[in-house]
Amino acid sequence: YRMNDMIPDPETVRPQPVLEEAVRDLVAQRDAVKGDPTKCRELYRPFLFSQWKAIRQDLQVQHIRNEFTLEVCERNVRLCMEEEDMPEMNTCQVLLFDLYGEFHDKYGGSSSSYCSRFSNNIPEFTAYRILYNVYIGAKYKAGALAMHHILLDTMRFGVSSDPAVVHALQVRSA
Repeated sequence: YRMNDMIPDPETVRPQPVLEEAVRDLVAQRDAVKGDPTKCRELYRPFLFSQWKAIRQDLQVQHIRNEFTLEVCERNVRLCMEEEDMPEMNTCQVLLFDLYGEFHDKYGGSSSSYCSRFSNNIPEFTAYRILYNVYIGAKYKAGALAMHHILLDTMRFGVSSDPAVVHALQVRSA
């Protein structure tokens, strides 16, 4: 599968079951070379990164915003960090926090399957978001407004006292 630059028709892209299989294949390919950093980068950069982008695009084109989409975004953020691809990581985390917010608002932070399944991951990804903001702030001398939104989300999602978030905020203050 190759990502297309044209606006795709939702009827012509891979449906969720096919995307789920593609994710399983990508994870298996990644696991197969994980012990060899050189091989991993050679394989991951040119081919697998484009595949993750194509999966996210297919999900967006079909307006699939569910537990699977959250899983794809979370995996993609982690992989981008491992591969030190900060711009792509930021793209993924923006979508991820849109989804967190959407599900939080939709289910009111209740114990529904969406919120309970992923609320445990919100502190981890909030910490990454804070640290990314520190990175951007140090690199470009910007980010105050973004940090304001991050802090609002920590309160909204009730994760401001989570150890990962507290640690990230301490790094930011240092």
